[in-house]
Amino acid sequence: MTITMNISQITTLSQIEDFLQASTDCALKPHSKEETYAWLQQFLLNIGYRKLKRKEKRMVKIFIHKITSYGEKQVKRLIKKHRDGTLRWKKWQKR
Repeated sequence: MTITMNISQITTLSQIEDFLQASTDCALKPHSKEETYAWLQQFLLNIGYRKLKRKEKRMVKIFIHKITSYGEKQVKRLIKKHRDGTLRWKKWQKR
């Protein structure tokens, strides 16, 4: 069964905290990596990730991990790319 979820309205830390408490036993899978990277870029800009405190950043990382089903290290790398301004999906090309 496929359920489409609109998470674009989650823009505050209290909404993120409520989502994490409510969704303890669900597994989510995004449609495509391109959509995931675009959503992540927009989400981090909207939430103001760079200005958050350490505890708040941890909560945001857990939220991203839950939504994208990427590992903790991958989430950390993607956030670093966002900070550097290079968070874009590039299709792998064989040489």
